[in-house]
Amino acid sequence: MQGSLSRLAAAAPRYQHVAAALQTAVAEGRYPVGSLLPPEPQLCEAFGVSRHTLREAVRILCDLGLLSRHQGVGTRVQAARPSERYVATLGSLADLMQYTQETRLEARQCRWLEVKPPLSGWLECSSGERWLEMEVCRYPRASEIPIVDMRVYVRPGLEGVWSELQGGSGWIHGLVEQHGGETIVEVRQTVGAVALPRDSARLLQVKTGSPGLRVRRQYRGESRLLSMSVNLYPVDRFEFVTTWRLKDRSAG
Repeated sequence: MQGSLSRLAAAAPRYQHVAAALQTAVAEGRYPVGSLLPPEPQLCEAFGVSRHTLREAVRILCDLGLLSRHQGVGTRVQAARPSERYVATLGSLADLMQYTQETRLEARQCRWLEVKPPLSGWLECSSGERWLEMEVCRYPRASEIPIVDMRVYVRPGLEGVWSELQGGSGWIHGLVEQHGGETIVEVRQTVGAVALPRDSARLLQVKTGSPGLRVRRQYRGESRLLSMSVNLYPVDRFEFVTTWRLKDRSAG
């Protein structure tokens, strides 16, 4: 399914309206792949916007892989469809927060459940304890192709997180801190391979049983686990970039 800005555009800033119109023009072949967009002044006049607004719209389409800027040449059409791969550099809590800001979240449904193994082990709680399970998914900014199918688990007392997610907030661990009254001091991330189950595959628009990544993130306060998310990604739609820097081993 082709990514689109149409649902966002109705209540979006002007640059997103322009981005939606440009994306449609590219998809329909009015600006063929390999061609250059008209010069900035011409586009600004056509859309009745400033250069700043136009450049923000073009930046969005560059992020989607549709356009590329070339100094002294212009803006070239790279593809008719948005890139479906999202690359995240997650080396710190600050990077994780940036990731949540660069994507948008859709709250789908929630339920209380009595947890059982292996979930109780991941949540570091006794079997039979009640936790709130929230089903959500994330999208790249200005795209309708999901990156991830998520299950988020929070302790009793943190159910206010769900109301805020429904209201459009996408910073889950910030909401956990706010409603739990504790600062998250550690996030443990565990990554493994998985065959995507039917419901997740349907949401992510891939075949049931196709390869994916399962990323489990446990959010800890000073003395206890506050929340956990289990994230399922299609293997060709998301990748992590992690950098380790070695200290100078020649000293001493």
